Amino acid sequence: MNPLLTTLSRPCHQYDVDDPDDLALESEWKTKRWIAEVSVRLVRRHGCPRRVPEDEPWSKRIAERLQDYHAARATEAMIEVLMEPLKGRQLSRPVAHYALDMMEEVVETAALWKTILPHVNTLLNRIVFPYLCFSEEDAALWGEDPIEYVRRQHDFAEDLTAPRTTASNLLSRMSELRAEKTILPFLTHLTHDVLEPYRTAPVGSKLRMELSRQKVGALAALAAVKTKLISRKSYAVSFLSVLANHVEPDLQSEFGYVKAEAVWLLGQVASAGWSEFTTQLGEASLRGCVQLLQDKDVPVRALRPQH
Repeated sequence: MNPLLTTLSRPCHQYDVDDPDDLALESEWKTKRWIAEVSVRLVRRHGCPRRVPEDEPWSKRIAERLQDYHAARATEAMIEVLMEPLKGRQLSRPVAHYALDMMEEVVETAALWKTILPHVNTLLNRIVFPYLCFSEEDAALWGEDPIEYVRRQHDFAEDLTAPRTTASNLLSRMSELRAEKTILPFLTHLTHDVLEPYRTAPVGSKLRMELSRQKVGALAALAAVKTKLISRKSYAVSFLSVLANHVEPDLQSEFGYVKAEAVWLLGQVASAGWSEFTTQLGEASLRGCVQLLQDKDVPVRALRPQH
């Protein structure tokens, strides 16, 4: 398996492509995609000997060998792949999906988690988060085909291999199992570096425009980890404050895409049946969403929450 992982880690030729999806059609990236998919399937099925059924001793031996000789190397190779854009290199979307999928799989396994831990801050802040932000491609789609924008952003069943979907799933998984060392520092970073600067930036300023795209990513991140934040009282108090100060006001945002993401997040929180939210923000959120029924942007109207 080591030769395959070496191939996966090896930098690819830089291709001149106009459409990011065209990168996945190149033979090098097709090869990496299959190696990445096989690696994820192996780790998912055999990555933890404790999860192997007792009536499958042959499978347990495979799992033990994989854990002893290959799983950590496969995890390291996936981390190297995800770091490629930080070095100014290309990364195809299918390979990014499987690499993030691998991160989600190994979060639960203590031995493999040690491989990820030194890279967690970089992984969340510089790799996962950008996939959640409003991109140039999103901006083009928002203007040219807003219905398709809605489908791509929030109908995850339509595009299960989109890196945005996998990034969101990874955040959700980390919030379930490793919140103290991952999600809480990550949310603190988002509050200090995105939410507060956006809130205080002058309306109409270039800074506010730039931060608006990151604001979409921050709201998407909150939606991914909302279940964990609601489930514990110490987290819920802070989360409610964030919703009041940084989400509900965006129902009146000058940026349609920020408004749409705020509507989506509030809808997700409302559907969770969280009584504190209903009592303190439910009425104001509902009133704001009713007003958005006449919004000029189709995605805002389409993503209004059903309270």
